[in-house]
Amino acid sequence: MKFRWIKRFQVLWCKLTKNGENYISCNKTNGRLDTNFTRLTSEVITSLRIDGDPLIEIDIVNSQAFIATGLFHTSPQIEKIMVEQLGKKTTHNIKGLHLQDCDDAKLYSLLVSNGWFYEYMMDQFDSNNINYIDRKDIKEQLFTVFFGKNNSYTYSPAVRLFDSKFPSIHKAFWMIKELRHNKLAILLQRIESYTMLICICNRIIDDLPNLPFITRHDSILPKAVFKNDKVSITAEDKKVADYMLDGIDEIVGVKPLLKIKPPFQEPFTYPKTEKYSLTAVNIYLTSLLTTSSSLSISPTPISIHYVSE
Repeated sequence: MKFRWIKRFQVLWCKLTKNGENYISCNKTNGRLDTNFTRLTSEVITSLRIDGDPLIEIDIVNSQAFIATGLFHTSPQIEKIMVEQLGKKTTHNIKGLHLQDCDDAKLYSLLVSNGWFYEYMMDQFDSNNINYIDRKDIKEQLFTVFFGKNNSYTYSPAVRLFDSKFPSIHKAFWMIKELRHNKLAILLQRIESYTMLICICNRIIDDLPNLPFITRHDSILPKAVFKNDKVSITAEDKKVADYMLDGIDEIVGVKPLLKIKPPFQEPFTYPKTEKYSLTAVNIYLTSLLTTSSSLSISPTPISIHYVSE
């Protein structure tokens, strides 16, 4: 029944788009730009054309988990968004955690910036005998960390696992969600929309005024071209990817891994990165241990306090 509803919904938006009936609205809550295209599935997106030419999707790998690293560095732009969304007191308290100096936050940054986060957590699920079906299921279980209520700690093994591996980050998330459980999700989406729409898209418009493109929240889809019956990535498309890397680095403080998805072809990551291995992560953990007094992986006191209540 759900699949039929989604299919009808997709057909409706396709018809509206084909007829030139465009829906455009800026969401007042999260700052995202909602359009016909943001409502289409990835399968439908591959068939979109501008003047007969295909679009190539460039998006951020593990985007919501990655955007959270902006809370570690708090650039002036992010601090302003935090004050608007959380208030001065909570913003001050989170900055007081000095996440940028915490070993678990450094590990987290390494994982999300290399696109390794879910693979690493899959290893941790196995080590802790937590049941899952596949990578998609792990992703959905970990969404509770970002989007669930604080009491999810009592019933979600994924949340407790995240807390054991990233206690400083979980404490920051807890503080934000104490205000309201959806505050963290809205904050991350606010940071994303500001970075993508205000910073990156404006630069594309200024520097590449003749390049048509559309946006889908954490991704940008510039026009590509067909060459020898295959979608060819142009020099302008590569510039868009570079603008995304530089713009995100400026606001969030870390460069992400991007995934470039030509329609009906194998996607690839940009820039190229080392393939995930637990050995590479363990080498990094060892380097942290040799440069700091300890690597804290114990549950946060606030979590223990909640359970005792």
